[in-house]
Amino acid sequence: PEQAVKKTTGTLRIMTDPPGAEIVVNKVVRGKSAEAPLLVEELPVDGVAEVVAQLEGYEKARLEVPLVAGEIITLPVIKLRKPPPQGAKVGWFDITSEPSGLKVVLDGRSIGRTPLLQVEVKDGSHSIVVEGPSGYADVRDSQRARAGSRMPLNYVLRKEDAPRPQPAAQSDGTGRIVVDTSPFWTNVYLGKKLLGPTPLPPTEVPAGKVTLRLVRKDGCSIDVTRTLEVPPGGLVRKAIPIDVKDAKGSCQ
Repeated sequence: PEQAVKKTTGTLRIMTDPPGAEIVVNKVVRGKSAEAPLLVEELPVDGVAEVVAQLEGYEKARLEVPLVAGEIITLPVIKLRKPPPQGAKVGWFDITSEPSGLKVVLDGRSIGRTPLLQVEVKDGSHSIVVEGPSGYADVRDSQRARAGSRMPLNYVLRKEDAPRPQPAAQSDGTGRIVVDTSPFWTNVYLGKKLLGPTPLPPTEVPAGKVTLRLVRKDGCSIDVTRTLEVPPGGLVRKAIPIDVKDAKGSCQ
C-alpha cells in the first residue's frame, strides 16, 4: 500500500482593518486584504511566519505566527494605525507568544490573549506577564515604551520540570467564544468591533449575554444576529447555521 505523504506546509487566513493592505509573508508579497479573508497557502513549517501588513497612510504592522503543518490558522484582525502626531506621549507593544492564545497581564490589568497588536501604552516602563498553560512557566518581563514607537515583543514559553497545580478558576468578567458558521463563512462583530472571520478562534469577550452580528458584503450579502450566554472564565463553542434565505447574491 502507498504510504501517506506527510503535510509539511501550513496556511494563514488574514484580514486587516481597514482592508486593502498589502500582505507580505516571509518577505514575499502574497496579495491584498479585503472584506473576505486572504488565504496564504503552502507556507513551509520550519519555524514562524513573519507577516507584514502595509497600507499607504498607515504604519506597517508586523507579527510572527507559529505555523502548524496541515492546519489553517486564522489570525486576529490586524488593526492598522495612522502615524502618531508629533509630540505624542504614547507608544505601542505588539505582543505575541509561542504557544499563542495566552493571557497577558499589563501593569496588573488583563488585556486579552496573544497575539495582541498595537497595544497603546504611555511613554515609560511597564510590567508584562504572559501566563503559561498547564506545564509551562509564566513569563514576567519589564519593557520601556518610547513615545511614537512600536515595539514587537515575542515570548517563547518553556515547559516546567513538573506540572503546576492549577488554581480554581477565577472570574475576571470575561469569557471566550469559538464560533463557526455554515454553509457560508461570515465576519463576526461584537457591537462595532470586528472580531474576525469564521471559523473564529478562541476570542475573549465580556461575560454574560453576548449579541454577535454575522455579516458578509463581498457579493454575498448576509446580516444576521445571534446571542450567546458566556459564563465568566468559560469557553463557549458554537456552530451557527446560516439559513439560505438570509444569504443574498453569490454566496459560497
